[in-house]
Amino acid sequence: MAEHSSSGFKTFLFLLISLILAFFLGCGAILMISPDIEIFGVSYASNNKTITYTEVPNNVGTLSNLQFNNLEKVVVQATNADVKVLCGTEGASASQIALVENSMGYVRSGSEKEYTLTCYKNGLTLYITLTEPDYSFITLFDNTTLNLKINSNFDLISNVKFDITTTNGNVFFGGTTAPTYQADAFKTPELKVETINGNIIFDQSVSLESALYPQTTLLDLKTTNGAITLNNDIDAKTANLSSQSNKITTKDFTFSNMNLTIKSYNSNINIGNVAGNVLLDTAGGIFQAKIISGSFSTGEDLNITNILVNEVGGGVAIVKENGNFNVNIAKTLGDVFIVGGTKNIVLGDIRGNVTVEMTSGNINATINASCTGNMQFATTTGSVVAKFGKVSGENTITTTRGKIDIKYVFGVSFYLNAETGGILSNVWENSTSENPIENKAIGENPLAGNKLNLYSTYGNIVFNGISA
Repeated sequence: MAEHSSSGFKTFLFLLISLILAFFLGCGAILMISPDIEIFGVSYASNNKTITYTEVPNNVGTLSNLQFNNLEKVVVQATNADVKVLCGTEGASASQIALVENSMGYVRSGSEKEYTLTCYKNGLTLYITLTEPDYSFITLFDNTTLNLKINSNFDLISNVKFDITTTNGNVFFGGTTAPTYQADAFKTPELKVETINGNIIFDQSVSLESALYPQTTLLDLKTTNGAITLNNDIDAKTANLSSQSNKITTKDFTFSNMNLTIKSYNSNINIGNVAGNVLLDTAGGIFQAKIISGSFSTGEDLNITNILVNEVGGGVAIVKENGNFNVNIAKTLGDVFIVGGTKNIVLGDIRGNVTVEMTSGNINATINASCTGNMQFATTTGSVVAKFGKVSGENTITTTRGKIDIKYVFGVSFYLNAETGGILSNVWENSTSENPIENKAIGENPLAGNKLNLYSTYGNIVFNGISA
């Protein structure tokens, strides 16, 4: 009896849900057939046409031909539509603004159902504002694009600045204005883009450049949930890239002594060479770079991050007490200062002064034979592995419980002071001592300037002479 009751209830529930779905599907179909009517305060809207502007009014309504080379700045505002700024050679065609509408959905009573594109000039600034349908009930699809098509036969834009804001739309720069024409180099002295959910993409033809004011060139890109992809080298004095949780991928930044700032919450960041300085402020994710010719530093939000750099030509400052970040820099030419927590620090081919302080992280360092800097390594429970091609000045390595493993190239002269409560192993002599060994000269007078001080409260110390 109970089984029949349960089966009957399931059948009733299935029929009820089916009737409700059929009712709503029927209402949707009726609204599509008759878009002018409303059912329960909801109506249907479909937009599928192209509007083209070759003339724009000024602030008093006087029309003039659209020419970007007569402008200082272009300001664009959109919501869901993609914005594309295209530059190509199109014979005698004029530059134009083209709105390609392609969207449909259901809107609530009183909501906007159509697109309205407003373009006007105020002085030397062109303002482009796109008001879009508010598919607040259901969006079926939205592939609308706002295209700024610049004909470089007649329009040279090398001194025009761009400021573009969207909510969900992607922003594209560069590329051809039509399939039958070739994309031309897109150059601008200042480019700002801000979007919440959209991606920001640069074509291979895009670069930042200003023959008149090169020191003021600016690239400022910010997206909350979207990705940033730059497919060409950027020649800007200042560049700011921000994506909270998506990828940032770039080519090289070529402006000499430029400043690049990257801000992220948890992104995968992969950049090329930077001919200047880099400030990284990220709470998590991966940062990879090739050669940074200037300085490399981190912001106060640094935490769970993997930092991988081939070479840094200037100073390195990575500081976050108890920060759980990994660092692997294959070559450092300047001074290095790192303060962190529990992860690993790997520094190769060191040429300058280095200070690394970790709570429980491990330190692995390789000191170049031409290095004239001092090494200061300290960790509590982590280990230290250091290979010295040269010992210069005062060098101190300290652990509490971690092991110290020293390798030095035969022929290097220095004065050794090693103290440990554990075991000290002199590998090159094949000897082991459980007592502290102090003041052991390795080919140098104790009064000389090149010293290597090794201190571990409870950890072992291994000292190993190796061939170059």
